[in-house]
Amino acid sequence: MPLFEFTCPHCGESREVLSRAADAAPAPNCPGCGRLMTRRWSPVAAIGLGSTGCAAPRGGFS
Repeated sequence: MPLFEFTCPHCGESREVLSRAADAAPAPNCPGCGRLMTRRWSPVAAIGLGSTGCAAPRGGFS
């Protein structure tokens, strides 16, 4: 399940929300001031496949 981060632009409160669908995470109301929070975009980790085309380390499982 995707984890989304939200921040209140008014008081700075932050919160993480689990959602079943990536595009269906509704912005929650701030628990501190009650105003609508905005979604905070986080960097995403990327894994390179290298020259072998396989993400598994050499040798694999035995």
